[in-house]
Amino acid sequence: MAEIQDPPSDVVYRPLSALAVTGFALSCLFGGVVLLSAAIAVFQGAPFFFPNWTLFLAAAGFVVSWCGLSDVRNSEGTKAGQKLATYGMWMSLICGIGYFAYSYSTGLALSKQAMDFLLNEQDGFFTHLRKSRDNPAELNRAFLLTLPPADRGNVNPADEAKMVKAFDKAGKDDAPGNLTRFRGDQLVLAVRKAGGSVTLEPLGISGWKHEQHSYHVTCLFRMKTPEASAEIGITVRSAEPEAEGQGRQWFVDMTNYNHKLYQRTVYGEGMSKLRMLAIGFEQNLETAIREKHDNIGNFAQLDKTDWERLDPQSHQLLKPRLQGIFDRTDTSMVWHFQPAKEHMITDWEFDAQGRITFIMPLYLVLGDSKAQFATRGEVSLAVQSKSAVDPERFGSPEVTDRPEWELKFLKAVRANPGNRK
Repeated sequence: MAEIQDPPSDVVYRPLSALAVTGFALSCLFGGVVLLSAAIAVFQGAPFFFPNWTLFLAAAGFVVSWCGLSDVRNSEGTKAGQKLATYGMWMSLICGIGYFAYSYSTGLALSKQAMDFLLNEQDGFFTHLRKSRDNPAELNRAFLLTLPPADRGNVNPADEAKMVKAFDKAGKDDAPGNLTRFRGDQLVLAVRKAGGSVTLEPLGISGWKHEQHSYHVTCLFRMKTPEASAEIGITVRSAEPEAEGQGRQWFVDMTNYNHKLYQRTVYGEGMSKLRMLAIGFEQNLETAIREKHDNIGNFAQLDKTDWERLDPQSHQLLKPRLQGIFDRTDTSMVWHFQPAKEHMITDWEFDAQGRITFIMPLYLVLGDSKAQFATRGEVSLAVQSKSAVDPERFGSPEVTDRPEWELKFLKAVRANPGNRK
């Protein structure tokens, strides 16, 4: 009896290409993350963004899938996985390009909005700083743009007393208030004093991110003033709308800006030298008062404080002690001047005769009869050159002469009682 045999099979086992499987897996991983993140973002009503390096995952999925497709085609029918590799290529391509377009268009929109917030000719941050040279209220308007919109309140920028009360409370360890720190900031002073002569050339943005429901955009500029030129990077942050119909608002993050390639002009070198000489006069002021030099002036001549605007405690603590010190009637000797850290950043003005006046902060540490220092007063001093000065001339290294200085006036700012011993 003849043996019965199975008919020959036409089905031949072909293993899947490892490259095709790997490429498809990478593509699914990137595509899955994008789709899942998009779904969560829609549900939460918030955008989603990945670090830029994640696009390399999409690129890797496409390249490996393409290699897998080539591997299958070159195997002469011994490997399978052509459709798998093709799906992987398309998935990486569509998800990668889609996410790149989304991220890139968002970056362009944020860049335009941030730059417009800083440079808008009507109400831009730097526009207010330029105008503040002639209008102090503009400086307050610029300051308000450094606060989140919810923290600005309804204070009128032209109402100096209310601005100080709302935004200039002393910080920890009697640190200057926010408004005082802003006014003495190096960038703020540079732009404000240069006024219309400052130029700001936009250089684009160095980066942006979304963090804690806020966009952070770092804008780059090349800034030129009569004193110096520098490249600066300043970060602005967004306050996202909380209700339908509201628009995105921005504020400047003054804690996060930097400058590089700082280069002083000859004029700037002269201003720096004059500033240091004025600081030297201020630092020797205590010795001159204790030694009863005649060229200091008396309190009635020097005092330009608006005492009615100071809080009653500062009025009671500072006025009699300042009067006793400058009129040489305070014999307790329980006081001393303490240089402020803000020495290097000082306001200045030229008068019609070409004399320069530096407005400088100084701390007056006051004690009681037991020689215990219990109060630190903040005082603003105006130190003026006795004759006209030319910063361009003093900027030359060959010039070694020094102008003479005098104390023009003083203004009490506040007293901060404490327990310093």
